[in-house]
Amino acid sequence: MTSKTCTTCKAVKPLGDFYRDARRRDGRMSSCKDCHKAAKRASDEAHKAQRDQYHAAYREAHKVDLAQAAARRRAEHPEQERETQAKTRAKRREQIRRRDRERYRRKRAGDDREQSGT
Repeated sequence: MTSKTCTTCKAVKPLGDFYRDARRRDGRMSSCKDCHKAAKRASDEAHKAQRDQYHAAYREAHKVDLAQAAARRRAEHPEQERETQAKTRAKRREQIRRRDRERYRRKRAGDDREQSGT
């Protein structure tokens, strides 16, 4: 058997277009990869609010444990922490530069309008 019919889109596709599934007789899922990904995206989008609410409640309930785990991770891996801080600083620096440039442009545009109006 070198091909299979997707139960969702009804297209005949090669076996490589189906994810493996050891529970199935032929060892492949019944939906092709494209249909499976589309269904997963739709499900994720449909349950985003629930998932976000669950995670927020978990973080609130385990605030101390999560802070301790993060501190422990930072202490155990100082070189990674330095790299992370450097990346964050660089990213933030660029955000500040963009913001300042935009403010400068807006200010200059305002000054130009005032001068041309007189």
